[in-house]
Amino acid sequence: MLFLSSIVFFSPVASSSPLNANLTWMFIRLFNDTFAEYSYDAELTKLTYDLNTAHYGFLVLFSLSINQ
Repeated sequence: MLFLSSIVFFSPVASSSPLNANLTWMFIRLFNDTFAEYSYDAELTKLTYDLNTAHYGFLVLFSLSINQ
């Protein structure tokens, strides 16, 4: 069984220019790199997250996988 939840952060500035789009992408990369240490224990329990850029801002997706 898979449970999904998502949070969308809307920002008109995120992709308003090539500079802002690259800054948003760099923020996502830095966040994922920094948060990797903290999310390791959660991944062992099948709780995962995914942080991606989108045209309108960025998207955080959480998932929990339960094997029965």
